[in-house]
Amino acid sequence: MGSIMAITESFPRQPQEDGLGVSLKAPKKSLALRLLELLELWHRRRNDRRLLSGLDDRMLKDMGVSSIDALKESSKPFWLK
Repeated sequence: MGSIMAITESFPRQPQEDGLGVSLKAPKKSLALRLLELLELWHRRRNDRRLLSGLDDRMLKDMGVSSIDALKESSKPFWLK
């Protein structure tokens, strides 16, 4: 099922219209929801970078990541991409 999702997500979505040619776009997200999503993203980045910093060279090699690249990524602050 994961491959089906990957295939369908790769196609650009066409804007939907009602029978009268009016676009049925989703309403904008509220400020509170966007803030919550941003906080979740920052939390995920912080955790991922913390876990990355704890991997040994063998694990990094298995992932195809050099220790230098892992150090650079794990030392970034959570708000940077």
